[in-house]
Amino acid sequence: MYPELKVHFMGSAALRICGQKDLDYIIDCHPESFNLYISGLTSLLGQPKKNRPTFVEWETNQHNYHIDLLLMDPSNPVSIKTLKIFDIFISNQEILKQYEQLKMASNGVSIREYKRIRMEFFQKILKK
Repeated sequence: MYPELKVHFMGSAALRICGQKDLDYIIDCHPESFNLYISGLTSLLGQPKKNRPTFVEWETNQHNYHIDLLLMDPSNPVSIKTLKIFDIFISNQEILKQYEQLKMASNGVSIREYKRIRMEFFQKILKK
């Protein structure tokens, strides 16, 4: 739809590990250009969940998949950190395996507790 934008397919589906049938995307876009793309993405995904100065976020369900899409400033620290973590998983199969084991071991815990455990793991691998 917008070939000039860089799209990052992220998350468990992209890593081919256990997940919750969701698709995660980050699309690099400088904030001054957000308005060029918001209406087209809204026609596909519905109204954005959040519209902030450095990102616009959509959440929707299509074809039995939950879709999270972020139109995000590539200089946003959250984007930089997320892409760095993803690159670590792609380049280090042992760390990816540890992450998948963490996900499976967290089955049944609250979402809040899972996010806490996951953030601790991310901090640990970023320090290496």
